[in-house]
Amino acid sequence: MARFYGSAQGARGETHRLGGASSGLRTVAAGWAGAVRVAVYDNGGQDFVRVELGPWNGRGTSRLLYEGPISGGAETKPEPAPEKPAGVGYQPKTGAKCNCGTGLQRDNCPACEGTGMMIDFAAIRARR
Repeated sequence: MARFYGSAQGARGETHRLGGASSGLRTVAAGWAGAVRVAVYDNGGQDFVRVELGPWNGRGTSRLLYEGPISGGAETKPEPAPEKPAGVGYQPKTGAKCNCGTGLQRDNCPACEGTGMMIDFAAIRARR
């Protein structure tokens, strides 16, 4: 059973992602002037969140907005989150094109996660 849940709505519809205690869930939403990054993760059995502003395509500033319990309780000094993402995230490609179609089928493809190129999930798991 997934511990974390995320959804995104865009021009091509809505998509959802799940995350567990070991993987967490990370997302980036960006515009022309910068980005906001959100990561939810397990911190000793408690759900924590990190919300930060960051640059996107050379624009915007880096600033931590909140890090603490996802319930919004008092901020505490959390244990370091497992590997904070740099940029959009670590997504090594295999070099092979995915066989999924375009549009909603590609957005919800578990093999390429909308990129059109097969993702090397073994490399992601080995990086932990």
